[in-house]
This record gives sequence, C-alpha cells and structure tokens, in this order.
Amino acid sequence: MKSITLFLFVLLLSVGLKAQNSEQKDLLYSIADLIHVTNNNNHKLKTTQSLLKTENFDSTTVLDSVLSINDAYYSKIIYYYNPKKNQDSVKILIKNYNSNWSPLALTVYKYNTAGKRISFLSSVWNGEKWENFSRQNFSYDSNGNNILTISEKWKNNKWEKERRITRTYDVNNNITSEVYETGYRNTWEKRTKHTYQYDSDLNLTLKLITIWKNEHWENTSKYLFTYVNNNLTKKTLMIWKNSEWENDQKYSYLYANSQGTTILSSDFHYKWDGSNWKIIKRTKYTHNSNLQTTSALLATWNGSEWTDSLRITYTYNSNGKITRNLSELWNGTKWVNSSRINSDYDSYGNTTAIYSNCWENNMWVPCERQLELTDSFGRKYKFLEQKIYAYYSLITDISEKNFQKNNYYFLSQNFPNPFNPSTKIRYSIPNIKDRSSFSVQLKIYNLLGEEITTLVNEQQSPGNYQVIFNAEGLPSGTYFYQLRAGNFIETKKLLLLK
Repeated sequence: MKSITLFLFVLLLSVGLKAQNSEQKDLLYSIADLIHVTNNNNHKLKTTQSLLKTENFDSTTVLDSVLSINDAYYSKIIYYYNPKKNQDSVKILIKNYNSNWSPLALTVYKYNTAGKRISFLSSVWNGEKWENFSRQNFSYDSNGNNILTISEKWKNNKWEKERRITRTYDVNNNITSEVYETGYRNTWEKRTKHTYQYDSDLNLTLKLITIWKNEHWENTSKYLFTYVNNNLTKKTLMIWKNSEWENDQKYSYLYANSQGTTILSSDFHYKWDGSNWKIIKRTKYTHNSNLQTTSALLATWNGSEWTDSLRITYTYNSNGKITRNLSELWNGTKWVNSSRINSDYDSYGNTTAIYSNCWENNMWVPCERQLELTDSFGRKYKFLEQKIYAYYSLITDISEKNFQKNNYYFLSQNFPNPFNPSTKIRYSIPNIKDRSSFSVQLKIYNLLGEEITTLVNEQQSPGNYQVIFNAEGLPSGTYFYQLRAGNFIETKKLLLLK
C-alpha cells in the first residue's frame, strides 16, 4: 500500500499535506497559493495547466534523479529525457535498509511535434515484468490549449474508462468550461461542470460548479472574484440552496505599496451566519526588501479580540531561494515550534535537498510532509516524505552546443547518484585569455571533512573531463567531492548506498 501510494503521489502529482491541526492545514494551503502570487507580483487568478505546457525552457542542468527517505524505506525516482528536453520516462525504485533496489513503477511519455505531451503510460513491477496500471491521453486545439484529457485504468486485463475532461477556451485562450465525466460500464457519464468568466483585463471573475442530475446541469456552488487595479480584493463562495444562491464564505485581501510594487499585506476570512458576515480568521504578511514574504501570522476572532494561532516564517539565501519554512503555534503565552522544512541549493539555484522535521518532546524529529521542488524548466515535483535529495546533470544537447565553448567552470552532479560502487563526475575547464592550463584538484571527503581520496591532481588544459570514482571498500553514507581549478572552488554531495 505504501509503495502504490508513493507511485500515485509522485507520478500523478496528487499529494496531500499533513498538518498539525485543521487551522494550520487550511493556512498552509492558502498561504502556499498567496505566497506564489505575492512573490511573482501577479494577483490575477487564472486557470493554468502547467503540466501540459511545452517544456522548452533554456537551462544548462536537468533533474536526473530524486532520492526520498523515511523511516521504512528509500525510494529513487530516475528521470529520462529526449533531445528536446521533454521527459521520456520516469522510473521509481524502492528498497528498505537491508535490501537491494527493486523496480516499483515506470511511466513513459509521448509528445507531439510542438512538444506537447499527448500521452503517458504508467506500469508497476510485479516481480517479473511490467504490468499496465494507468494511462492518459491529451488532445489540443490549434492554439495549443488542452481540450481533452482521457484517463483509463488497467483492470481485468483490459483498459477501463476512468475519467474524461473536456475543455473549451475563449479567444484569449482563457479556459471557459471543464466537463468532468467518469467511466461506467465502458461508457462516459457526466458528473460535474466548471464554467469560468473573465473581465476585460482577463481576470477570472466567476467559477460556477454544476452537477449533472436528471438529464440537466444543476447549480451547486460558485466563486465570485473582485479586483481593484487587477489585484484580487474579494473572493466569495456561494451555495445553491432551495433554488437560490446563499452566501457561505468570503475572503478579503488588503495590499500595501512597497518600492512602487503592490504586495499582499493581509487577508480576512468570513463566514455567513444567515444574515451577516462574521469574521473568523485573519492573516498578516511581512516582506523583505526584495518583496519576498518573510512571515504569515494567523489569528482567530473570538467575538471581542484577536488571538494569535499560527506563525510561519520564511528564510531566504542571497539568491532569493527559501532555505527554511518554520511553523510555530501560540500556546497562550509564547510561540512553540511545530514543524519546519529546510532546503539546500547548488550554485545554479537547483534544489539539492529538502528536509522535514516536527517538534516533539522538545526536539526536532523527522516527519512526513509535502515536499515540493521545481526544476530548471519550471516543472514542479511533489513528494510526501521526510527527506529528499535531488541530483542534476547537464542536458545532452545543450552541453554539446554550449559546453564546447568552454567559457565557464562547471562541476556536474555525479551520476548515477545514489551509487554503488562507482559513479561518474564531469567537469569543465574554461577558455580564458592567456591561460593554456590550470592546476586542477578533484578530491573526495567524508562527513567529518577528512580527505578520502584524490581523483585529479594535475595541470589540465581547457576542455571537458570525466572521472570515475570507485567507492569499493567504503561504507554507505554521504560524501563530498570538491573541484579546485584556478580561483574556482565548488563542492557537491554524493551518496553511497550499498
């Protein structure tokens, strides 16, 4: 069950967030969206299909594998790419602390000539061979908008219909409707329909949700969005009841101006009591000089005063990347640690490690949380784990095009990683005027900083190099490799798993 859950979470990107209580869960969900809005200075609510966009962003590195760790097992996700930098396939391996790596799941993707994903097939390993598990097919209009998604499950040695989504768009390529159908006895049955409307600035103003009942669409709920200067100021949820619309919940948003930029300063949550709006929650936000959100403070209204409830603090590195997400609960007299997520990055800004901890018995202990990383193409990956390590490599076609210029130092992530017992390390020495050679050292260190071995120690001319590190005789664990060339120094982690 755990392995299948992992498979669904990673390959279908449908994970849930574990939180300490319902208030924290709600806040974390809402803040995750609002932080994204705030830090990108874009307050328009628009529907997107990020997983179906053409994946042709320029980059020098690509995510090649992710290692996730919890109390019971390791899992390793390996990503494969075609020459156009689209993912060809994703393979998941799994092992416990005393076993070898075993295949778990495999997903293979196909694309059209425009780089749009048109299908994927997911399989699971039965111990001897790959067996079908699920598949999806995507269709697009002439503007590249996804108009049809069909999902099927492999059951009783045949494909059975599971879900179909049909979409329409306006002349501005904004989605205007989504019809959801489920498979029943090999036919499609209508279930729900989402209808969207926009203002002249292309802001989403209405999301109407209806259900198919008695051979027609019946109202269930709708969201109304209000904007001032293209900033979302109010979101209202209404419920269809007794043949009329009734208020249910409302969110209002306040903004401040900083350095000529509008940033979110607070939001309020209201509940309709039948005759009036009753305020129940408030969240205040603070920002740094780079306009990035540094804290979110949740308070609840008890009828006469605000009571602090939850505080989330964000810490950034010099490149503007979030290195820590700390959640604290108010116990009535002081803030008490609740949970935290720490992130590490390489010199290119790629996420290399994410750790999740919860505060228990006055100490930090590993705990499962939703961990998310974004690769250099903007693709998002979500994992429900305690800890993940991400590893990167040069993109083949870019490395052949740009790597030959040798105009910069580069130390790649070793591959494979984790490894046993050998792995490859690639690096580049640049062409610099009046320099024909460089003193180059490549060394391996353990966690204590003790030198294990020297792989390279010589003068080298500009060019691309590859070294094989054989760890036969070394115990499993985390090691470091460091490249020194001229004034360039860079260190990366590698993981030996036997």
